[in-house]
Amino acid sequence: MKIYIIAGEASGDIYGAKLIEQLKTMSPEPIEFYGIGGDKMKEMGFSSLFDMSEISIMGFAEILPHLGNVLDRIDDTVEDIYSKQPDIVITIDSPGFCTRVAKRLRSGQDFLEKTLKKFLSKKKDRQPVDFQLFNGKLVHYVAPTVWAYKPQRAEKFARLYDHLLVILPFEPPYFKTVGLPCTYIGHPIVETQYPASGDAFKQKYNITDEQTVISLMPGSRRGEIQRLLPIFMEGVKLLTMAKNPVVVIPTIPTLKDELEQMVASSSVKTIVVDSDEDKLASYKAASVGIIKSGTGSLEVALAGCPMVIGYKVNYISYRIIKKLVKIKYANLINLILDEEVIPELLQQYCTAYLIAQATDKLIDDYKLRDLQVVRGLEALKSMGLGEAENPSQRAAKAVLNIMAK
Repeated sequence: MKIYIIAGEASGDIYGAKLIEQLKTMSPEPIEFYGIGGDKMKEMGFSSLFDMSEISIMGFAEILPHLGNVLDRIDDTVEDIYSKQPDIVITIDSPGFCTRVAKRLRSGQDFLEKTLKKFLSKKKDRQPVDFQLFNGKLVHYVAPTVWAYKPQRAEKFARLYDHLLVILPFEPPYFKTVGLPCTYIGHPIVETQYPASGDAFKQKYNITDEQTVISLMPGSRRGEIQRLLPIFMEGVKLLTMAKNPVVVIPTIPTLKDELEQMVASSSVKTIVVDSDEDKLASYKAASVGIIKSGTGSLEVALAGCPMVIGYKVNYISYRIIKKLVKIKYANLINLILDEEVIPELLQQYCTAYLIAQATDKLIDDYKLRDLQVVRGLEALKSMGLGEAENPSQRAAKAVLNIMAK
């Protein structure tokens, strides 16, 4: 069996790695894996067509300088799929890139030959390809947020995909009503295993009990890091001096050196970690987190660490998003609870002063911290926390069932 997986960002890389692991365990016959992924998927023996970071770009205006390369990578991916002829293509999140690949695969023979021959004619070093239509199944993992904006995307996905794997309990009706078969699996983040405490982490990095550990997560994309890290670090500097903060920034290996250079001149003790072991232990050691809105906030909540959410995008992207988005909260836990349990400081409110103010309040008020932790776990239970069969097992089972039909 041949399975082609496309993941375009850090969270998708994690989901993809867990899915590969379960598919290898459950499949009655050997599977060859191809596609695009990151370090986690590579650890599972996966070979990526190109570096995942080339398509890990977020924002309407932010993608413009990279548009030419992204379009080339769509062509590369489609060509590779036609060459490999997998039984199934699984795209994980990253709808901007993935739906364009899916659309090419769903197009007719005339369009396929016209576009790919034109592409290959510009690549003189490439060998001619015997074009064949893709006859396998198309599955998307992590539903587009049609409940947040552009609900018409549900119909678009129904035209492109054979099946959808969704991670939130309220999502299936949005897609079943437009005829797209849909399986709710739960959120893979609930599978994360943490150490019992952060004591060993503190000992390893010489952090005393008098110091306040702050988990700082500005994102995994370079654009996000450059935009958010200076604001987050300045916010830490503005904390009440008695807090004696130590900043820990969990990241991926390819970004560690860059982050260390960015914080090298800071007056605040800052530790950058890139291993899973240190990352998870740092959440347990932290008193509070200053976190970019996204999947990372769920990891921090699962560790029982209270947090403040901060995020901002390019002004043009913000104006577009503001017109499109129809939800009250950016953070998924707040959205599920329908209450701002975790403070959200977005766009013009994402300032060092307001971040410092909200963080100070959390550190000082243990009742507020405990309430956030308890309510966060309540939201995570609705995403599959504590259930006998984990989300990745459900996802693998669904994929194998689809391939068997």
